Amino acid sequence: MIQKEDIIKYLNKETELLDKEELRSVIELYPYCEILRWIYLRLLYQNNDITFEKELLNQGIYITNRKGLYFFLTDENKPEEESDNTIPTEQLISGMGDYFSKPEPTEAQRESLQLLAQKLKEARLKRKEEIEKREKEQKNEEEKTINRAPKRETTIKKHTLQRENNTLDINEENIKFVTNTINKLISEQKYLDALEILRSINLNNSKKSSYFALQIKYLETILKTTQK
Repeated sequence: MIQKEDIIKYLNKETELLDKEELRSVIELYPYCEILRWIYLRLLYQNNDITFEKELLNQGIYITNRKGLYFFLTDENKPEEESDNTIPTEQLISGMGDYFSKPEPTEAQRESLQLLAQKLKEARLKRKEEIEKREKEQKNEEEKTINRAPKRETTIKKHTLQRENNTLDINEENIKFVTNTINKLISEQKYLDALEILRSINLNNSKKSSYFALQIKYLETILKTTQK
């Protein structure tokens, strides 16, 4: 005979770890153990099983507390004013009878079960919409992040291209300006900036290449010294 501890084991077990066929077999042995049917229906409901509505009608004739079943399936908080209608777990567990006798559902019971099935369907659709909404919001945030990244990359590339273009535009007429700029950077101790400029123009100016090479060596020495 099934024990209270066995029922608690099923209640505490994660839904994805429950075995549908195992539950069906236990229910066949103990058809009046109402809580087993609750657990079985919740397994179908949470897995979006296509047989859920059919099974709800079949199992529902054994279920006396349908409001409790609704909140059990949907994981919603039951209003406090309705809490007195809850059947204790002990009572549900002890509800075992002759499993050869199967009661026939009345028309009122069928309508009640169909209404419950409709409410559960609406709750499932609402939950699905909420999940889709969260996923859409998350996707939008990811797209915004992705869209911001190329802009920063484009800005960097543009700045790099401008520097490269400036390097190509340097000629004998503006070497004096470049030299003055480098000297100013050195006087301001902006050695790295001066070094970058010198390296970019070193190979494009043959007449002053030796001078620039010495400047590069000088700045590299200073940078090595300051980094120690």
